[in-house]
Amino acid sequence: MDTLLDYLDDMEDILDVSKPNPITKKISIDREALFDIIKDIRLNIPSEIKHAQKIIEDHDKIVNDAKNKAKRLLQESENKAMQMTSAHEIYQMAVEQARSLIEDTQEKARTLRLEATEYADKILEQTEETVHRVLKLIDSNYNESTKYYNETLNILRQNREELRKGASV
Repeated sequence: MDTLLDYLDDMEDILDVSKPNPITKKISIDREALFDIIKDIRLNIPSEIKHAQKIIEDHDKIVNDAKNKAKRLLQESENKAMQMTSAHEIYQMAVEQARSLIEDTQEKARTLRLEATEYADKILEQTEETVHRVLKLIDSNYNESTKYYNETLNILRQNREELRKGASV
């Protein structure tokens, strides 16, 4: 099957081979051949037009499909971007909450260490005072005991001396 362009080429060939009249400059053509080409054009134009319309429809369908696909991809991209933004915001909030929690925990730990240090220092101070009082008491008791035993020894010596004097008399 010839295309419309082929028919036009055939018509040009007929015109090229036609001889011009030198006086009128008109040409004589093979009328039968030209009518055959025109008849073939009329018979084939509907299929050419249908083919062209099919190409246009296919083109329009492809363009519409591409537009729809582009819209869908754009919407999906926007949704994905929103999800990622939302996920990032949630992540940032979680990071900030974790940071705040860590700071609070560290501050509480510092406070507990200070309170524990102060408590331990207070207990140690009280123990030191108690030991100091006990030492004083032991020292005082030691001095009193030493004085008592020294007095007892003196009494015993005196008793023995008296006993010896009384035995020698």
